[in-house]
This record gives sequence, structure tokens and C-alpha cells, in this order.
Amino acid sequence: MTPLIRKTLLAVTLLAVLLTPAVGTQAQPAQDDVQALAVVTSALNFQGRLANPDGSAVADGDYSVTFRLYNVAVGGSALATDTDTVHTERGVFNTSLDWAAALDEFNGQQLYIGIQLAGAPAEWTPRITVRPVPYALGLRPGANIEGASTGHEPGEQVLNVVNTATGPGRAAILGVSGAVTQYPGVTCGVIGEAAHGHGVSGTSTDGTGAYGYSVSGNGLFGASVSGNGLYAMSSSGPAILAAGTGVIQSIAKTQVWVSGNSLVKNVSTDTTRWDMQVNGAARIYRGATAGTKAIYYPFTLPSVLYGQPVKLTKLTVYYVCHDGTKGYITGIYLNKQTDADSAIVVVSDSTDRTSNTAASYSLDLTTNNVLSADQGGLGLYINLAFDDDTNWVQIGGVRLELLYAP
Repeated sequence: MTPLIRKTLLAVTLLAVLLTPAVGTQAQPAQDDVQALAVVTSALNFQGRLANPDGSAVADGDYSVTFRLYNVAVGGSALATDTDTVHTERGVFNTSLDWAAALDEFNGQQLYIGIQLAGAPAEWTPRITVRPVPYALGLRPGANIEGASTGHEPGEQVLNVVNTATGPGRAAILGVSGAVTQYPGVTCGVIGEAAHGHGVSGTSTDGTGAYGYSVSGNGLFGASVSGNGLYAMSSSGPAILAAGTGVIQSIAKTQVWVSGNSLVKNVSTDTTRWDMQVNGAARIYRGATAGTKAIYYPFTLPSVLYGQPVKLTKLTVYYVCHDGTKGYITGIYLNKQTDADSAIVVVSDSTDRTSNTAASYSLDLTTNNVLSADQGGLGLYINLAFDDDTNWVQIGGVRLELLYAP
């Protein structure tokens, strides 16, 4: 009589052996002990019973049995096959199934085992459903792993993943999302969110603490209610390295300040004179020659910063007049150099500014306001009107507001 294979508590035995050793070896390895951890075997324990059609155990002995792994209950192609010679005692046998080539299939999908005894025309039906041990449900797709961390060292986190490989490009965790060919595309492979502390934290002594790559989305994205959206630290090498085009973009505003005492004469024959003030301002007088005078402020600043062109968004002038009825600002003109002998106007304002107390005014820059590697030089002219040589206009400084160009 051809013996039958009766189902036992296969599902519990199967995944318990797959998952338990990783926990039982050392739950919280110290950093110095990581290299000593052995790699868990890929073989899965399997227990069954061979019986005759009347239910009696087959004779003790050796039997050849083929085990196949499927992701469908009926039909389909085997994901992996393992043929073993099992030894029975009162029908019961124990063996191990080596499905190393199909371990990636244990990813939360439903799996089935088909069994065929040597000499039998077909597999035993129905196939055995692979079921998880209770704690393995915590690793199913969409599962939540929750707890309270006790620190930031290995073994103290809610989830600890340690990669002992030292070669480049070998990630401990890879997050992939969407239709991708190699790396995450327009959606997020890993999302880190934190109301306090770090959403995602990466630390490396000589490699890469956190690596993000995206075809058209965000390689790394961090948001925090309080604290750091992204924080980078490295004991050797750059904390943040921008590869590819090397572009680093920020939507935060940058302020560049030029002190009032940085002025120069418009022309060498101009009789305009000034006195420097202890706060960095310049008190400007007409000088011996009557008429409107012009002073000049050159700007030295990067036109392209970390691969991004700079955009000028606002100009602010800080000033005060001795007597605004007799000495005041009549106009301000900011020009951008286009070549060695020409320039274009960024802003032109001919409003009189006559405040007798310390004041400031701002002008929005919307025209010709993007700097490039070939067009970065800036020159600011301030025109002043004086009735005599005793009144003055004091320029405290000029501030430029910058943004990255989109």
C-alpha cells in the first residue's frame, strides 16, 4: 500500500524555525560583539507522519519525499523544490527543507507546500497552507512595530538592524516604493516623522550615515515639528555630500549685509566727503562742489552657490538725515554687470527719503534679479541732494535678501 502523508502542526513549526534563531541568538548585541554573530541557516525544520490508507503508520525505514513551495493553492509553478530522504519511526519523521533560493518569497504573501512521495503519480492534495507563528505577524506587510527605546545604541531601539558588511553600497535597510528599476522614484522608500527628536537618524564613522537616491522625487526628506528635519554628522568626510550635479537647494532666505562705510566715490574728481561712525555707518557730506552727489557700493557675493543660481529678492537701505529738508536721498539704482563694459538695471527708485530719525526702506527685486556664473557683479548707486556742506546723510548699511533660483 502507498503510504499517505498526514498534516501535522507544520505551519507553526515551519516559520518558528525561520524566525526564532535571529531572536534567540542574542537579543541585544553590543556593538563590539556584532562581528561575532553567525549567519542563521536558511534550512527550515519540517515534521510529518507517513501513514497507510487505513491510517496505520508505515514501516520504519527511509523514504524519498519531494517538497515544493508555491504561492498558489492549486496549479502554478514551484518557487523552490527540495527532495529529501526521510527516516520514519512509527511513521513520524523530521527533516529540513533547503529553500535558500526562495527565501525572498517569505515576504508576507500566502505560501503553500506541495508534497510528493517517490513513486506516487502526483502531489498529495490539498497543499499545506504555510501559517505564521503568532509573533511573526508583527513582520507582515503593513504591520506596526511599536515600543519604547531606551537609548541610541544597538539593541536599545524599537527596531535594531545591524549590517556587518564593510563594502560600499551594502545597505542594512533598503526602502523601495513605486514602479522602480533600481532605486526609489517619485514616491518615498523610507518616511521618517518625528514630533520631537529624529524621524530618521543615520550615523557613520567613515561611510554614509544616510543615503538617499531619487529619479525625480526626494532622495531624503525630513520633517519635524521641533528639532531637526534632517541632521547629518560624520567623524570623517562630509556630513552631507551632494553627488551628481552637486546641487544643494534651500528655500530659506539668506541676508547679505554691506556696511555703510564700504562706500567709494562715484568718480575720482568728486569732492564728496564722509566721516566714519563707530557703528560702521558713514556720515556723508556734499563737499565743496554744489549739486547732487552719488556714492557707490560694490557687492561681492557668490552668484552660483552649491550648484544653484542666486536670486535677488529684496534690497533694504538703512539711513538717517541730519535735516531731511536740506539733505536727503533722491534715488537708488542697483545694476548687474553683464560684461566688462556694460550692465543692466535690477531696480531703479527715485523716491525722496527724508527721515530725520533712523529709518529703513525696502525695494522688491523682480527684474533681472537672477545671477549666473557670467553675470554676478553688482553695483549700487545712491544719489544724495544737499543744500549746503553742513548737512549730512548717514548710511548705516545696505542689506540684500537672497534665495536660490528655482
